[in-house]
Amino acid sequence: LNSYFKKESASLILNALCPYISESNRNKLLCYFLKSNYRNNRKRAYIYILDNWSPKYQKIIERTWETYGDDEIINLLVAKMPKSFLLKNFKEISSNFEEKDLEYDFRLKILRNRFYARIFDRIPSELKKLKDEDPISFIFIMKERGNKIEPSWAIEIYKKFPRSRFLSRWYAEMGLWKDILKKDQNFSFKNILGKTIT
Repeated sequence: LNSYFKKESASLILNALCPYISESNRNKLLCYFLKSNYRNNRKRAYIYILDNWSPKYQKIIERTWETYGDDEIINLLVAKMPKSFLLKNFKEISSNFEEKDLEYDFRLKILRNRFYARIFDRIPSELKKLKDEDPISFIFIMKERGNKIEPSWAIEIYKKFPRSRFLSRWYAEMGLWKDILKKDQNFSFKNILGKTIT
């Protein structure tokens, strides 16, 4: 199929059939998509595998990443691939998170933060830098890991970023508000709903 529109039509039809065919044929189709030179085929395979993950996909996903290095596969790698793979490919994956892109692409920043959360205990220098330069991202990572932060530092960051849409909710999810109130009873909660204080 030389025409883009023919390729795209065939890709869409095959992708739509994927949930309804036998497992054997589905695996063949996904392998075909992942080995395809047509990028949209690979993109559709990434989405399907992310939603229907099985460890059996691990090897072919690794090979596809090594062959093509698509931006669109990063979400799948971060969400599903084992920690050992993420550490082995840390430099290559990190290259997708350029500071100039993170400044305006919130979803990309969230993906970077989830990547760091997966390998939290192996990247101390990156986390220290993030805590100093982007404390809101650092707090997100701590929340994702189920860790708390120091109440005094939490107050400092909240005062520094009073318009943040996320800090009050994240602090509640981390169980921080009681600790903050004990630390500073005069803390101002102008933008915090009472129900978030637990």
